[in-house]
Amino acid sequence: SEKIAISLDQVSGVTQKGPFLSGSKVLVREMEDGRTLTQTGHSFNGKILNDNGEFRINARMLVSQYVMLEATGYYRNEVTGKNSNSEITLFAISDVNDRCVVNVNLLTHLEYERVIYLVTQKKMKVRAAKKLAQKEVFALLNIDATNFSNSEDLNVAGSSAEDAALLAFSIVLQGDRSESELSDPLTKIAADMEKDGVMNDSATRVSLARWAASTDSSNR
Repeated sequence: SEKIAISLDQVSGVTQKGPFLSGSKVLVREMEDGRTLTQTGHSFNGKILNDNGEFRINARMLVSQYVMLEATGYYRNEVTGKNSNSEITLFAISDVNDRCVVNVNLLTHLEYERVIYLVTQKKMKVRAAKKLAQKEVFALLNIDATNFSNSEDLNVAGSSAEDAALLAFSIVLQGDRSESELSDPLTKIAADMEKDGVMNDSATRVSLARWAASTDSSNR
C-alpha cells in the first residue's frame, strides 16, 4: 500500500532559493499514502529560525511516511547578495520513514509536479519517481545527477559537488530577474516537464544559456 504509520517527533532542515530569511513560514502536510499522495488535511506549522533558512517543526504520529513541505517567505538573492523584495513559495515531497531532516530548495520545487504525475499516473513508487524527476530537472543544465543524493539532502551552502550543482542551478534560474519575475519561468518549467520530463520550451532554455554565458564572460 506504500503506507507506513510512523512517529515523527520533529522535522528540520533548511529552506533555500538563496536562504530564506528569519520568520518565513514553513508547513508540513501529512499525506495519506505513497500511491495517491492525497493530503489528509492534517498539517504542522513552523517558521524559519534564522537568516540561514533553518527550521524546526514539531510533528506527531503520521498515517504514512510521506509528507509535503511548503515554505513561503523572503530570501537572500544569491546573485545580488541582497534580500528579496517579494516572497516566493517552494514545495517538497519527502519520505520521512528514515529521515527527519528535509531541505526545501529549487530542485525539490521543480520536481514536485513531475513526481506527483509519475506516482499517480504512471504508478511509480515515490523513491523511484523522485530519482527520475531529479535527474530530468538537472538535465536542464546538462548536469548528470545519476549518483546524486536526494534533492532534499542538498544544500546551496554545502561543500560537495552535488551542493555546488544545486547552487549553480539556483543562480542560473535567478539570473538578473527580480523575485517577482522568477515565478514565471519556475511555473513554465514545472508545467512543461510534468508529463514527459523534458523541457520543450526552447526560448526559456536559450535565455538561461545566454545569461550564463554573458555572466561568465564578464567575470561576474
